[in-house]
Amino acid sequence: MNPMEPTRPLVSIVIPCLRERKHIGAALESILLQDYPRERLEVLVVDGMSEDGTREIVQDISLHHPHIRLLDNPKRVTPAALNVGIQGARGEVIVRMDAHTTYETDYVTRCVRALSESNADVVGGIWKVVPEEDSLLGRAIALALSDSFGVGNAHYRTGHTTEPRQVDAVPFGSYRRHLFERVGLFDESVPRSEDADLYRRVRAAGGKILLVPTIVAYYRARSSLLAFLRHTLQNGFLVTYYLKTRRVTFFGRHLVPLAFVSTVVALAALALVHSAFLWPLAAVLASHSLANLLASFRVAAAQKNARYMAIMLAVFAALHWCYGLGAAWGLVRALTSTSLWRRSPAGRRAHGG
Repeated sequence: MNPMEPTRPLVSIVIPCLRERKHIGAALESILLQDYPRERLEVLVVDGMSEDGTREIVQDISLHHPHIRLLDNPKRVTPAALNVGIQGARGEVIVRMDAHTTYETDYVTRCVRALSESNADVVGGIWKVVPEEDSLLGRAIALALSDSFGVGNAHYRTGHTTEPRQVDAVPFGSYRRHLFERVGLFDESVPRSEDADLYRRVRAAGGKILLVPTIVAYYRARSSLLAFLRHTLQNGFLVTYYLKTRRVTFFGRHLVPLAFVSTVVALAALALVHSAFLWPLAAVLASHSLANLLASFRVAAAQKNARYMAIMLAVFAALHWCYGLGAAWGLVRALTSTSLWRRSPAGRRAHGG
């Protein structure tokens, strides 16, 4: 650091973690490679009492790097882990990170600089999705989760921006510590939508969320078909289920698959009563199929590999149908369930990316 440069703020990195033995080592290694001055950095891994070896990996790394600490999260849900980390942090700046992700070496530096140079309350960057396994299916899933046809206008996923811009959400936000004094900590009653709920409160308080495309993280997407389908169903479910709390924890793009699936199901049911509804049903299905065909062709052309054509058709369809069905089931449960946690997928695994 230049001796003429003002002292940089102390940064606390907070990582919620549960059963991440396969990924926590790589995440911490990328953090150890950060170009931010190590003496101005602390790393708090807040673990949900994992029993798969995650804790032992963190403890072993912390023996050689004492600025890394392991904290306990007995509640085993992500917002509780974040709150434990924030309350135990010493930093002026809180940078949330994820155990399923690795980071460019200048990630922290750019987050701190963007907070300093802008009037933003939350800063984040691009979330580049990479496959957990280097297989055709794994690459196809990662491509679908980075494509506008797959995920809508989530700029942090698609990367369709070259300049900093105000957005509704960023992954793994960076915050000035005093923000939590203004809007409160993470809400532990929404264990898989805690970011969206916080961003809602930030915007309601007149705050600004800034996406900076030069801030880059690499998220490892699930590469097995079963894990992908299960995770997509859970994400869809939790988009609407938390309406039970009378708080909106989603954005408009999250409801598009629900609208598609609901329309198809409603028209199919009506078609059983009167054949006239077969035409609008066919039109909706044909429109989605055509859009899927065009998007799959575009991906295959960009990858210069015809094998992606068929697999992208299947992955895009699975993504939309699973998310939409999950959201429909979440809405039903929100309207009929008496307990927020009764058999909720979040109650079983609330730390996934």
